[in-house]
Amino acid sequence: MRNVFLFTLMVLPTASFLTLTQAAPNARTLSIAGQSEYAKILELNGKSYVAVEDVARLTRASVTFNANRILLTLPGNVAYAPAAPRPAMQGFSKEFLQAGIEQMSAIREWRITIVNSIQNNSPVSEEWVSELQRRAHKNLAQVSAAKSTEDDLNGYLLLAGEFTNMRKLSDGFLSKRKRLLYIDPGSIDNDPLDRQILACARSLASMAADNQFRDEPACSEAR
Repeated sequence: MRNVFLFTLMVLPTASFLTLTQAAPNARTLSIAGQSEYAKILELNGKSYVAVEDVARLTRASVTFNANRILLTLPGNVAYAPAAPRPAMQGFSKEFLQAGIEQMSAIREWRITIVNSIQNNSPVSEEWVSELQRRAHKNLAQVSAAKSTEDDLNGYLLLAGEFTNMRKLSDGFLSKRKRLLYIDPGSIDNDPLDRQILACARSLASMAADNQFRDEPACSEAR
């Protein structure tokens, strides 16, 4: 015997969403409102029947055949339960992450230029340092434009704090150079502001690797 069973519509009180539609003279079909799929209906002794397999297909249900028992398992409230709200996006968006990495690269180059100049007691032009600052400032604007998730918003504040601290370090260096003040080559090793910038950079790199925001006090603006 083939696995096709006739299922009377009169015993489907839980499937009130099923509707009968006229397909052609003397031939009717069963469908679900809003769906294009349908099943053929058999008219017998004044009653309407449809194959169990077709009911399962239309309702996205599963069918289990066991001896003389057929179990039709409907998927929850069938296709008409309101969709569950999508959870808020977590982690950094792809665009923000890319812009943030470029910003940290710009700050790293900016810092290395100043640190090398101090440690080697070598000259560096104010124009070059200013250009590095402008590049980082432009990148920070791109980071701001890329914000879309909650982590992006929080991450931007840390990057902005890192930029502010780097600018303070840079401005202090340029000020001493303009006044021709002696800068101890070893002074940068114990500079609190430089150590804070490094700590923030390491934390931001870890967040980028994990794709998840974590608060980092070292990225707050130095007093």
